[in-house]
Amino acid sequence: MEQSCDAADLQCICASDTLRAYLGACVGVACTPAEALSARNITTALCHSSARSRSGQLVVVASTMTGLAVAFATARLVCRQWVVGSSLWLDDWLALGATGTIIASAFINIYGLAGHGLGRDIWTLSAGEITAVLRYFHTIAWLYFLDTALVKLSVIVFYLRIFPTVAVQRLLWGTFAVTCIWGATFIFVAVFQCRPIDHFWKHWDGMHQGSCVDANAVAWASAATNIALDLWLLAVPLWQLRTLQLHRKKKIGVGLMFCVGIFVTVVSALRLQSLVTFAKTSNMTWDYYPACLWSTIEVTVGLMCACFPAVRQLLVKGFPRLGESCQLCAGVQNP
Repeated sequence: MEQSCDAADLQCICASDTLRAYLGACVGVACTPAEALSARNITTALCHSSARSRSGQLVVVASTMTGLAVAFATARLVCRQWVVGSSLWLDDWLALGATGTIIASAFINIYGLAGHGLGRDIWTLSAGEITAVLRYFHTIAWLYFLDTALVKLSVIVFYLRIFPTVAVQRLLWGTFAVTCIWGATFIFVAVFQCRPIDHFWKHWDGMHQGSCVDANAVAWASAATNIALDLWLLAVPLWQLRTLQLHRKKKIGVGLMFCVGIFVTVVSALRLQSLVTFAKTSNMTWDYYPACLWSTIEVTVGLMCACFPAVRQLLVKGFPRLGESCQLCAGVQNP
């Protein structure tokens, strides 16, 4: 060791990063995970180290983004009833289902995760809080896949209404089936990734028997395939845009509208980056925070993009100078 301190010299011990790291390594070998966290908590308090927290940021982001998503979904329903004057179509019902799961996710983010300490260092939390955070994280994980699948299915059904050619319809129905399989597969994996299931939120203390699949492999596989589906759902409309009977300027406008979805793909990539150390961390309540934050942004922005055509039509109806009616919302009949 580079520095030695008297056992009673607390100021010396606290000032030495090398000594504290050495003591932490000893505690990690000699103690259970729960005992090690307790020791780290006591050391932090004795050395008057400030406790860091990002929980409040998650509350703000979840509240704001969910509020915007609900506003877009409401505008979509108003458009269908006021502008189009028809009953809800299948893509509307799927978007409505996504809205419900996003609201449920927001409550879990705010009251379950942030409320029990997600975004804080794990050694500053009680055993009950750590278990609660991991239990809620388990729920939010499979809800994320349900949210994402519903948003994608809503977009696909929307495409089915505006691209009537047989070849494209078959392609889109195939995409619909693949998306259903993707969603069902990762929901199943998220729920049953540990044996027994509750080992997911109990394993942290090292006192329970069980096993879990490689969380990093699952996270990366789901994120990579999710991004691939996003890119595919962007490519299909841009490829078919030339077949729509629209003036060139309108085609450019519609193309730009679809390209708003590129932002969702960018957010998915940022979420992928947050998964680099996902399964290798010992500070789960701090390091799980970025994945939770970007997942919230991704699903809410995805829903807003799915509702964008209807919102545009509603704005055009209320403010005619913004442009002529959008054929994508009112001019296509339900097949």
